[in-house]
Amino acid sequence: MQTCSFCGQLGHNKRWHDISTEKQCRHCNSVFPISEFRTRVKTLSGGNRRHYTSNICSKCDAQRCKNRYRSSLKERLRHALGSARHKCKKEGIPFDIDLNYLEELIEEQNKLCFYTKEPLSEEVGNNGVSIDRNDPSKGAGLSTT
Repeated sequence: MQTCSFCGQLGHNKRWHDISTEKQCRHCNSVFPISEFRTRVKTLSGGNRRHYTSNICSKCDAQRCKNRYRSSLKERLRHALGSARHKCKKEGIPFDIDLNYLEELIEEQNKLCFYTKEPLSEEVGNNGVSIDRNDPSKGAGLSTT
C-alpha cells in the first residue's frame, strides 16, 4: 500500500489533497487548513512585495518565538528594542537606540537594575529587561536611555 508524501498516511498519494486549502507544517508534520498558517510579506529588490504562507503552523510558530524569547538575555533585549521602536514610531517619537548600545549599557550596569540595583533576572518575569527613558519628551535616543 502506498504512503502519502504529504501527510504520511496510507492509502492515497499527495494528489489526493487539495493543496490550495491544506498545508503540512514543516515543524510538526501535521496537515492543517491553510488558515492555520500565517501570511508573510517579503520585500524583493526594487521594492516589490511578495505575499506567501509560512511553512510553520501558527501554533508551532508561536512556540518557536516563545522559546527564542526565553533563550537568552540578548533575545529579550532584542524583543524590548523592537517593542520600544514600534511604540515610538506609532507615537511619532524619534528613536535611535540599537542592540549593541543596550548590551553595553547592561554590562556597564553589571546586569543590575538602574533604579533598584537588583540583579536583572535571566528568567522571564520579575526583574526582567525593560527600556526606560529618562526624559520621555526628548524621544528614545542614546542620550535619553
